[in-house]
Amino acid sequence: ISFLPDGSLLAVSNVHGGSGASVIDAATGERRWLWSEQRTTNAVSRAWLAGGGLRLAAVIEDLTHPPEIHVGEVTGDAIAWRQLTSLHAEWRDVALGDAREVTWTADDGLAMQGYLVLPPDHRGGPLPMVTIVHGGPTGCVRFEYQTGRWGRVLADAGLAVFIPNYRGSTGWG
Repeated sequence: ISFLPDGSLLAVSNVHGGSGASVIDAATGERRWLWSEQRTTNAVSRAWLAGGGLRLAAVIEDLTHPPEIHVGEVTGDAIAWRQLTSLHAEWRDVALGDAREVTWTADDGLAMQGYLVLPPDHRGGPLPMVTIVHGGPTGCVRFEYQTGRWGRVLADAGLAVFIPNYRGSTGWG
């Protein structure tokens, strides 16, 4: 989070397991979203450009793409991200199991979310499953390549892996 020249705040936050960037009016609390996706941002930095422009740098990853450095240009009401590195190019040929978001509704109507990771060679049918419950109370598992650190490792061992973001997880209320 940082102040912009007009006194508003630039905030990068967890949004339902993904990431988002917004401008928040410091006087009214009104939020204007610049970007929100089912990807994870880490190590976000900002720089002011000559002429008043704003540029961001971040490590971005998702369920099928390992972390890479991106630069984002803030133009109007949006951020246009561009990948700068290919640090994990050798991983492109690694066989990955399906990793997907799953959602459900709690008994009281609250929307809930998590991830299911399957073995690379899974072709359907039942599998033994392990559930990984992250720390908290305010942690969360996000749209990350490793899916909660152990998701892909356990799936590679032939297990289905369920990783819920339970009530109170960051970005989920």
